[in-house]
Amino acid sequence: MAAFWQTLFSSNFIPHGHCYLWKPGLVWLHIISDSLIAVAYYSIPLMLVYFVRQRRDLPFDWIFLLFGTFIIACGTTHVIEVWTLWHPHYWISGLVKALTAAVSLYTAVMLVALIPKALALPSPAQLEITNRKLEMEIWERLKAEEKIRFQARLLDVVEQAVIATDLKGIVSYWNQFAEKLYGWSAAEALGRDIVELIPSELSQTQAAELMSQLSTGESWSGEFMVRHRNGRSFPVLVTDSPIHDERGILCGVVGLSFDISDRKLAEERLRQSEERFRSYFELSFIGVAITSPEKGWIEVNDTFCELLGYSRNELIGTTWAQLTHPEDLEVDLNHYNRVLKGEIDAYSLEKRYIRSDGDIIYTNILVRCLRRSDRSIDYFVALLEDITDRVRANDALRQSEARYKELAQQEELINRLASQIRNSLDLDTILETAVQEIGKLLQIDRCLFIWLRFVPSVNGENESIMWEIVKEAKHPDLESRIGVYPLQEQFSPLVEKLLNLEIIRADDVETLTDPILQQVLRFLGHTSMLDLPFKTQFGQIGIVNCSHTKGFRPWRDSEVELLQAVTDQLAIAINQAELYAQSQKATKIAQAQAEQIAQALQKLQQTQAQLIQSEKMSGLGQLVAGIAHEINNPVSFIHGNINHATGYIQDLLSLVKLYQQYYPKPVKEIEDKIEEIDLDFLLTDLPKLLSSMKVGTDRIRQIVLSLRNFSRLDEAEMKPVDIHEGIDNTLLILQHRFKENAARPSIKLDKNYGKLPLVECYPGQINQVFMNILSNAIDAIEHLKFAGVETLKESIPTICIRTEVANDSVQISIIDNGPGITEEIRHKLFDPFFTTKPVGKGTGLGLSITYQIVVEKHAGKIECISVPGKGAEFVVQIPIRR
Repeated sequence: MAAFWQTLFSSNFIPHGHCYLWKPGLVWLHIISDSLIAVAYYSIPLMLVYFVRQRRDLPFDWIFLLFGTFIIACGTTHVIEVWTLWHPHYWISGLVKALTAAVSLYTAVMLVALIPKALALPSPAQLEITNRKLEMEIWERLKAEEKIRFQARLLDVVEQAVIATDLKGIVSYWNQFAEKLYGWSAAEALGRDIVELIPSELSQTQAAELMSQLSTGESWSGEFMVRHRNGRSFPVLVTDSPIHDERGILCGVVGLSFDISDRKLAEERLRQSEERFRSYFELSFIGVAITSPEKGWIEVNDTFCELLGYSRNELIGTTWAQLTHPEDLEVDLNHYNRVLKGEIDAYSLEKRYIRSDGDIIYTNILVRCLRRSDRSIDYFVALLEDITDRVRANDALRQSEARYKELAQQEELINRLASQIRNSLDLDTILETAVQEIGKLLQIDRCLFIWLRFVPSVNGENESIMWEIVKEAKHPDLESRIGVYPLQEQFSPLVEKLLNLEIIRADDVETLTDPILQQVLRFLGHTSMLDLPFKTQFGQIGIVNCSHTKGFRPWRDSEVELLQAVTDQLAIAINQAELYAQSQKATKIAQAQAEQIAQALQKLQQTQAQLIQSEKMSGLGQLVAGIAHEINNPVSFIHGNINHATGYIQDLLSLVKLYQQYYPKPVKEIEDKIEEIDLDFLLTDLPKLLSSMKVGTDRIRQIVLSLRNFSRLDEAEMKPVDIHEGIDNTLLILQHRFKENAARPSIKLDKNYGKLPLVECYPGQINQVFMNILSNAIDAIEHLKFAGVETLKESIPTICIRTEVANDSVQISIIDNGPGITEEIRHKLFDPFFTTKPVGKGTGLGLSITYQIVVEKHAGKIECISVPGKGAEFVVQIPIRR
């Protein structure tokens, strides 16, 4: 047994990977392919098992499980293929394949035996045909049952009692209405004699007639009294029909009956109504007439004759159309024709009749037609009410209401103008409101407001008069007349009257007795005109002009009174507006002077602050330049001698090494000294010390050069400058602020320089711009820690500098990931003395001076883009050439 297992797991063979020469691509191709095949093979049996468990009614379900076993065995062979790439267990591989072969053969044999049984199963098409036949039989049976139930429901919903009996009178069917009509339920009535259930007063004659007609196969219908189960008698209408069997022999009777008590009662009431109608017709206080479809009078009562002033015989010989007022006849005929067409059966209207004496009476008439069973008209009934007194009273009331409405509109116009004067002292608004409201109220073609202006002549001796039309309300088809017009000589009589504040009123220009005025108004195109002049307390003459251009227009006294009230209100408004305008003018002058003083003071403060800042920067620049010069001389001396000192020391060290080489055994004193000074360490450390000194002097020289370049005291004029050099010099000076401190980690600097040409600018001032913006960015990042917006351990503080060419300018973007700037603060950033820093931390001049350097001195642009919590970006654009 041990030998079997040893043979089974023998590794004396070469792994399969050697066949692929261990080429990674080929090896991985086989690994991935075999693995995917194995996964697919293992997943298929799971689906088959799930399918068999869900469909337990499935025949031959064992074949699915056998297929699953076969597929699992196949998947295992692919797993072994992957295993033998590294492990040469080919006996296990062969054993798995043998097992797979056995399962495959067994599955094939079982499948051969299963095929005939599977083919014997009905096909889906055969099953579908069988199902359809069963469904059709079930549907036909349900349809027949539904038809029977429907017929039964029909008999139950019939509003008549349906009763079936045999020839002996035994009840075989009794519907629901029969239960309601006679009081017996179907269960009680079935099988009993109809005579016992429904006692009746059927006469012998009726009984004989009934049997005679039923025997001949005809139906019988008749009325007689029957008795309810509770003993109440009532009339019914019965219709009996014979029932024949398959051989045509009479075998029973089916009867339909219903209560006709209401009909009998209605017939009695109709008779009584006809009698009452006759009495009402003759004694009515309103006119009643019956007319034919041909409009002729058939019958009229006495009141009708009295209203029209004709006798009954005279009216019957005429038609109602002959006595109708001609203006009302068309409306009446339209309604009448709609009745003839069958669209309506009745109508009412107010119409006028011409009496026999020629007087006109107003009536309210109601007409209704009575139709025969074939919908043809039998006759018309007309009710006539005299409303002459009411119509005349309504006319008088309407006239009174129109007068009061006119007065109310006039009062409303006056109130609106007065309210406009109180709410607005704007003269244009007041005048515009006045002409628009007058034109709308009086419904005139044109309403103008005119100023009579006195214009001095050139020599100053005489004055000329000008018409100035300032506001206008007109019909859309008319041309505008707004403008200034010189006074023509022919207008002198008209102007003279207006200067005397006389009202000019012309209802019809053609009927004027003054030929000069008539000629002037014709020249102006007026057919009717009304002018109302007034004078303000400042001596101005204003005119409200109302006119028509077609037809005459009578001006009522009430309208003239209205316009006089309007002109009085306008005079008050103009006086107030003039006073208000004068006060506004004085106020504006005072405000302008105050604004000028405030602007001068603000400019003075800005200039003073800029001078102080410029003086500070100039002094700082001189100090920096002086310090740089003083440091540069000794540093240059040290830097220049370090190279020589390095050479000398190297020579000495070489000499010491030669001594050690040729005199390895020095005297005791030299050995002690060598040990004391640690000669080996000195030989290795001294060159490093000299190298560090050289790096330090290089650093000092670079800082001195950056200080000199930053101050630019020798470059007060504009010159081509490398912007990147200025940025780098500024960063070098601020380098200590980028380093890590106790409050935050070091600030990461991300420089993304584009290819920039030389830019004409003031180098020192541009460096100051970079210094101010970068200093503010560092302050913002340090503020982020203290503000608690986000701990710096979770976000690396970063400043990004990006440069590029934008059109004819260079664009420098300085971006930080600080706390950002709110919209309210962003609009105030470049204002002088505005700062968000604590007292003593900032002057509020840095960004203000930056704005002036970029915008005013270099004709550039500076913009701040920021979202609170997402940092800030300052974008500076400087023209390449000036």
